[in-house]
Amino acid sequence: MQKQTEIENKKFGWHQIIRNAVGIGLIILIVIISACSTSKPIKKFPVSMGAGTLLILPFKNMSTVYGINQNVRSPLSGSFFTTGGVSSEAEQSMTKNMSALLQKCAQYIFISGTKARSVMAGAFAENRNPVQMREHLVRIGQQLGADWVVAGGIYRFKERIGGTMSVKTPASAAFDIALIDVSNARLLWTGHFDETQKPLSENILDFGSFVKRQGKWVSADELTRLAMKEMFKNCVKR
Repeated sequence: MQKQTEIENKKFGWHQIIRNAVGIGLIILIVIISACSTSKPIKKFPVSMGAGTLLILPFKNMSTVYGINQNVRSPLSGSFFTTGGVSSEAEQSMTKNMSALLQKCAQYIFISGTKARSVMAGAFAENRNPVQMREHLVRIGQQLGADWVVAGGIYRFKERIGGTMSVKTPASAAFDIALIDVSNARLLWTGHFDETQKPLSENILDFGSFVKRQGKWVSADELTRLAMKEMFKNCVKR
């Protein structure tokens, strides 16, 4: 009887080891898959374009151009978005966050977009065609003596309802950014982001974002700031 018990204990021990190994393997697989896949296409900003002057234009609330709950194509990047509510602080906070990240790129001389704000307003309101939009932004860059222009549009910026550990409604944001060469009006780079935060149980493939957000429900400002940090991380000096 004692011998049989010892055999059974050994079998149980091996079964436990196998289960643990399978569990660890699944975690590793999830991390690998999440590193290779994303529902939010984020292209990395160019590491360097050489020495020159970069004009950072303020973000524009595109829901005021197209209306709410509209499926639209961005005149900046060509990406498709569904518009939604945009809080009154979104344009200012996102512009501030973008400027703070880009100004860590030591190779550029920066021009604030404050002077161009009034001129820029007409570009988004009147020119939805990507080429016309680009030409208008290039003219702003030329007027202010810039080599490149960075401009962005906000399509959705909905704040979470709840706290960091539990929410009634999660944060949701959608935006894009474009980099334009003033000398030839060429589109050098675009990055876009579109996400409504979900719990890990509903999006197991997004394990990487779950870790970066420390497993918390983030605010809309944090959601967009982390997205921009990922976009500009090749440019930002550590």
